[in-house]
Amino acid sequence: MGTEITVTPHDLHRLKYRYFMFSKTMWAKIHRLRALVHQYLFRVHQGTRIKALKLVTFSLALKVFKLCNFCFEMYYLFVSKADRITKREAFRLERN
Repeated sequence: MGTEITVTPHDLHRLKYRYFMFSKTMWAKIHRLRALVHQYLFRVHQGTRIKALKLVTFSLALKVFKLCNFCFEMYYLFVSKADRITKREAFRLERN
């Protein structure tokens, strides 16, 4: 009655690679959107003469920049993990 699913190590590597590539794509998209918000806030900061608005937009732009930097670090993390998996797979294929 019960069917067993066998998963090979190659399948696990492929699944991990797909997960890392999907995560990389999502973090890149979030990074791009945050960068656009940061650029907009910085333009508002530079274009206004009201000191209170300058202070608010600068502090918001700084916080968004920190989030943008975090998104870039996560993007780079997933790129490096996916790269390690592909190198491992290439080495495994060379050995066989």
